[in-house]
Amino acid sequence: EQTRRQLTGEYQALMIFLLDKSSHPVEPFPHPSWWMTAAITRMSGQPLPEFDQFGYNLIPAEYISGNHKWDVSIQNYLAYGDYNPKTDSYDRYRSKKPEIRLLTSRSKTQSKDNPLFYRYLWKADFSSETLKHTLLAIPNNPDYLIGRATLCFAECDMWEVPEQNIALSLAQVIYDLKQPFRDMHYFALACFMLAKLKSVQDYGQAIWSENVSTGVLDAVCLGKAIGRIEALEFFPLKRLTDLMAQGMIGISRQHNNFLVILIESILAELGEKPIRNQKKLMEIYSELLAQTQNKPNINSITK
Repeated sequence: EQTRRQLTGEYQALMIFLLDKSSHPVEPFPHPSWWMTAAITRMSGQPLPEFDQFGYNLIPAEYISGNHKWDVSIQNYLAYGDYNPKTDSYDRYRSKKPEIRLLTSRSKTQSKDNPLFYRYLWKADFSSETLKHTLLAIPNNPDYLIGRATLCFAECDMWEVPEQNIALSLAQVIYDLKQPFRDMHYFALACFMLAKLKSVQDYGQAIWSENVSTGVLDAVCLGKAIGRIEALEFFPLKRLTDLMAQGMIGISRQHNNFLVILIESILAELGEKPIRNQKKLMEIYSELLAQTQNKPNINSITK
């Protein structure tokens, strides 16, 4: 009501559209990027048909829906070795290492034409201090920012304090938002549970425990996310097995049943050759099978 009384013109129409989920956009649209930003803030998914005229159909769908894909793969890179006095330089050699990344397409639309909208999607800089406020400003469609923030601390394994703070801020805000989980949420939660910082792991455990209790989490989706990361041993598996042994087993029968499916889903993503600390994971799995009186799922993890 205050919006209707105090604002006029496009400002009024824009704010009514943003705040009233039952409202529809009202022409004219002098500032298309404002309307697109409001649409993505208000709801996740493709924008409304009224906005087709803006030409945003040239933007890859994942930028609008937030439904980004991610991958862990082995990448070649050029490394530097010992100093060679004969050449007065450091020896260089090719090496391989696992790399984690978001799979995104390039947009055919130029950012200069729609500065606000593109700053919203691509240009937003964040730190541990601003990340929480930025995510809370877009509670309905935070997926892309969650993915970027997760990548920021995961690809360097929280090497420095700034990345550790970003991980902690992201974990706190995901815990506070109480949202339905989508692909980027599972990606982030998997990295929390495999984090080297105990405070981040604690938040990961709390997010897991609470969302298992309310039935929000999918054990297969979370297990696949962890398994994809661990298939190339991007993080030490011991971090997860220690977390399970110290605080995830025995909370309730519901939690134990979830862990059984979770571990089976992790194992289904791993290769034939066991990774480091896989024996401990199998011991936890065996213990859970005994507690829940379940039988091993040999169909999904034949190996």
